[in-house]
Amino acid sequence: MTEQKYNDLAYEEVLRRQRSLEDIINNSSTMVFLWRAEEFWPADYASENVSKLGYSAEDFVLGRIVYGDLVHPDDYEMVKDTLAEKCEDGSDNYAQEYRVVTKDGKLLWVDEKTFILRDKHGNPTHFQGIVQDITKQKESEIALKVALEKQAELLDRKRALETIVNHSPVVAFLWKTGLEDEKELWPVEFVSDNITQFGYTADDFLSGDLLYGNIINPEDLPEVQMELSDICNEGGKVFVKEYRIRTKSGEERWVEERTFVQRDDEGVVTNYQGVIQDITERKEKGC
Repeated sequence: MTEQKYNDLAYEEVLRRQRSLEDIINNSSTMVFLWRAEEFWPADYASENVSKLGYSAEDFVLGRIVYGDLVHPDDYEMVKDTLAEKCEDGSDNYAQEYRVVTKDGKLLWVDEKTFILRDKHGNPTHFQGIVQDITKQKESEIALKVALEKQAELLDRKRALETIVNHSPVVAFLWKTGLEDEKELWPVEFVSDNITQFGYTADDFLSGDLLYGNIINPEDLPEVQMELSDICNEGGKVFVKEYRIRTKSGEERWVEERTFVQRDDEGVVTNYQGVIQDITERKEKGC
């Protein structure tokens, strides 16, 4: 084999590998650039899949558009300053995330891995950019962050509400419903800590060992059950009732219950949200 033939074959192999690499790149979400170390980063090379930005590779290479024009205005100074800093401190590569705006105005998040090419004096001449579209991932991260912030806000509000309730004379409850059971005893899903004023702890109820109906005076219980059942069957929303309960020590106390009946979209009762307040002193005065 002649040397010329060998060189031709080697050249063809290089071209084949280059085309193969370009095909892999162009069929991926990763865009590749070779920018000159000039303002706004004009391109000497751009992979064909930059078309997802709304421009052709030729648009970049011929200077019809420069990459800096695509960087979101709110991110541009950060991108520019980071590049200048890395050029100054002798870095060979770095990565950063920012937003770009496509030709049709669509906003994309990208993760750019940049390699800084320098001359023999260490001065930057070109930047090789590997730009990955991470829009879906970033939107998911942002959505998760917003959800966590809302969750934290709700938790803070819940704690604040519990603090208010626990320092007030009313005890808050969330009771489960027995649906069609007219003699339901109302298992407790939540009770404020100030239930201790009646001698009980929240765990006494939340464990399921003690149902709310168990502490209602047996003489009053049937009437409470019947009236609440009637309100639920008639589509009512509010239940107000005075009756007696027994404290953990066996003492009898009068309470006023004010409960809101919760229903699903089909009108079926799902639970009861209510408060009870000790009105013993008022009852004893005959008010």
